[in-house]
Amino acid sequence: MAIAPPNANGRVARAHVSRHGRTAEIALTGELDLADRSQLRHAASRALAEHPTEVLLIDMTAVSFFDSSVAHWLLEAHWQATAGGTRVVALVADRDARELLSVLGVAGVVSVVDG
Repeated sequence: MAIAPPNANGRVARAHVSRHGRTAEIALTGELDLADRSQLRHAASRALAEHPTEVLLIDMTAVSFFDSSVAHWLLEAHWQATAGGTRVVALVADRDARELLSVLGVAGVVSVVDG
């Protein structure tokens, strides 16, 4: 997926989908919020469309901001992926962001690792 237009807040976010063998990757960049949910859902569907997919890697190392709607999308992506037997790993570089995902309960469902 290419660069998206600015979201409702005027920020540009990007969700790039790629494949590496049986691993699908969604590389996210920029500031993500509720306005980006449609783009994120489309990226997850696109990433999981090719079979077999053993791992869905969500790379958030270049995300500078995300809100709770993105945390919820991570759970949605997990539910969608695991329904097809795919494991989800979220790669998150920022310690505070990993802590937030833990507090919100996402890290108890999705494998959140230090990027």
